[in-house]
Amino acid sequence: DIHTAAVTDEMLARFDERAPEYDRENRFFEEDFEELRSSGYLLASVPTDRGGGGLTLSEINRLQRRIAYVAPATAVAVNMHHYFVGMCADLHRAGDPSGDWVLERAAEGAIFAAGHGEAGNDIPVLLSTCAAERVNGGYVLTGRKQFGSNGPAWTWLGAHAIDVAAPGTVANVQGLWWNVPAGSEAGWGINFAHQGDVIFATWFTYD
Repeated sequence: DIHTAAVTDEMLARFDERAPEYDRENRFFEEDFEELRSSGYLLASVPTDRGGGGLTLSEINRLQRRIAYVAPATAVAVNMHHYFVGMCADLHRAGDPSGDWVLERAAEGAIFAAGHGEAGNDIPVLLSTCAAERVNGGYVLTGRKQFGSNGPAWTWLGAHAIDVAAPGTVANVQGLWWNVPAGSEAGWGINFAHQGDVIFATWFTYD
């Protein structure tokens, strides 16, 4: 049973024991993450016909609440992976194959991360305070993101911005950028500048 095998009481007891240490040392939940990967939990929202557990949103939420009760930071970060994979699983079940590539990558072990968080934006998937400028070959994203997830572990990072110059409408530009395999061509480029406690970045993404 994926519900009990993927997140066991014994795992939760270990998560509970490690959570204060992660907070105190301000470090990534590496041991929790590897346990969740080994148990198959990172595949829980992948449809069964794609090699996953086939759990629905409500079923994932139930397990997420169990994790969050003992290890909130672990639950938040893992949620960002299911956030992408589960959405594409729902599209797949509805007959829309546009997100199937995400399911395929997840089944192969890819980890998805969200870089959507923005100050003052309560609906960051639909709106954005960042601007997307159309340039030759893709977009330049300019703005300030305040939150990301799964930093040391992700293989794909998602973010979005608004193309205010889109003809006739305001377009929401979204994308996923890959991080591995090592030595492969990057799917994005960032130019950084630093002043005080603020880091300014210009982000380019390909079409």
